[in-house]
Amino acid sequence: KMAKLQCFVFLGVLAVFSVASAAISEEDKNAIKAEMLPVLAECGKEHGVTEKDVKEAKESNNVDAINPCFIACFMKKRKIIDDEGKYAPEVAKSEHAKYIHDAELVAKLDEISDNCASVNDQAVSDGAKGCERAKLLTACLTEHKDIVSIL
Repeated sequence: KMAKLQCFVFLGVLAVFSVASAAISEEDKNAIKAEMLPVLAECGKEHGVTEKDVKEAKESNNVDAINPCFIACFMKKRKIIDDEGKYAPEVAKSEHAKYIHDAELVAKLDEISDNCASVNDQAVSDGAKGCERAKLLTACLTEHKDIVSIL
């Protein structure tokens, strides 16, 4: 069960919430799991992404192996990508505060969210669908993974 969450953290999907293992209590991890896994499972069904696909992407260090529309589905359901297909950093920051109770970590994550807001300035061809923006956002979050020790 935690393995599923760890796979998605690698992808940057939950890097929006940046689950830094050492800094997050078991209680916080369980709250994240309870809310996120059903959404991830639903989006996986919609976009044909299995846990095996995610594990293979993680093992090969290849985020591009995962359908970006799966990631967009998750991010849209969490309102991290809005109805216009734009990244909503303020929503991501409210999610940090909701799930993570370490002020220093939240501040780092908020900084990453602000840095990654630049994805909204990049041209995409799928507009409100959000798949390309989700891919750009995932790449940005993955670039910043060293700032916080994500698993």
